[in-house]
Amino acid sequence: MKLETVFARIYRELIEMGCLGCGRQNGGRMGQEKQKAPAGGEKRMSRRTGMLLLLLLFAVLTALAVLASSGALGGLFTSRTTTVEQSEVTMDTVASLTATGPEAEAQAAVDESLERLRELDALAGTGPDSDVSRLAAAAGNGEWVSISPEVYHMLAVAREYSERTGGAFDVTTGPLVALWGIGTDAAHVPAEADLEAARALVDYRALELGEDGQSARLLRSGMSIDLGAVAKGYALDELRRIYEKHHIENGLINLGASSIYALGHNDKGTAWRVGIRNPRGTGEEDKLLGVTTLSGQALSTSGDYERFFEQDGVRYHHIFDPRTGAPAQNGSMSVTVVVDGGTEDAGLLSDLLTTAVFVLGPQEGQAFLDDMSDEVSGIITTQQRDIYSVRGLGERLSNVLNTYTLH
Repeated sequence: MKLETVFARIYRELIEMGCLGCGRQNGGRMGQEKQKAPAGGEKRMSRRTGMLLLLLLFAVLTALAVLASSGALGGLFTSRTTTVEQSEVTMDTVASLTATGPEAEAQAAVDESLERLRELDALAGTGPDSDVSRLAAAAGNGEWVSISPEVYHMLAVAREYSERTGGAFDVTTGPLVALWGIGTDAAHVPAEADLEAARALVDYRALELGEDGQSARLLRSGMSIDLGAVAKGYALDELRRIYEKHHIENGLINLGASSIYALGHNDKGTAWRVGIRNPRGTGEEDKLLGVTTLSGQALSTSGDYERFFEQDGVRYHHIFDPRTGAPAQNGSMSVTVVVDGGTEDAGLLSDLLTTAVFVLGPQEGQAFLDDMSDEVSGIITTQQRDIYSVRGLGERLSNVLNTYTLH
């Protein structure tokens, strides 16, 4: 309800109660004769009392208007609830945003989120002025490169998990990505000598982060970082904070279906239903491996079906094993990880862990997820059509294809 409406209603009620104009006498003259008492023994307030009440209410409503405009009232006096949906190509994917709440807040949340995605793309992408490109240009010269707090945080978390996975995950795989060219017209199997040269440049231990929280350097010439396994997950966390700032309790942040954060419930009042892609689907009938439900959680999926080429019967995909310099070949087809929203860096972790677990392989990957906190669950899908479940995510799937076996 608008403040003007509230004010007008109270004003009318004051008049009906006799709080305003109750000092008027016959002929508009004041003080010549006592006003007759209302029927039924009711007492009328004086004109002065009525005006004081009106001024007090005006002051209260003015204060409420200020609070409402600042967002402090959580949308109490804002426009009707609506759902805003918008999509845009950014961060090398299609970002689809849904926000339900007061109309102005929902639109603001989506607009601000899209702008934030553009900012992150400029920082973490491969443009000439990005932090990624500037770090690569200065690699090996010993100089510290000033970077954004956003990229610094991505690198700090990535390096931590590089240690924890024994190098199965490594954020310095930039030379391998460039050499193989997977996802481009230049995709090819490189010569062994070229592969060895590129692999020698992949080493998370040669990435140093400044203690100031805003600088980094690569110690070897030719090194470069690749944020493809962390940037979208980081973006989920950023957009979630924007939604919360605008009091959006129900919404879906969908970055290319591979990185998703679900808030609250959908328009039917139930948890969001999210399909997990069948890594060997060929049509609509077998497009999805299964469907899970999300609420207050981040979900990410990585698979060998996203970007790949085939040569001599071998599928070469974009998920590299830093230890071999080649796409991971360990029986994994896809990995999905769900992280509860109460976990710090929930989106970033879900994104990073899918790559790390994929490279570790079904057995080591499952063991690694088992050692994580209870807020982390997942499934690993193998080339043998087995689905290995961690903390019940597999059991929570519905409509699972009968060509797969759940373990």
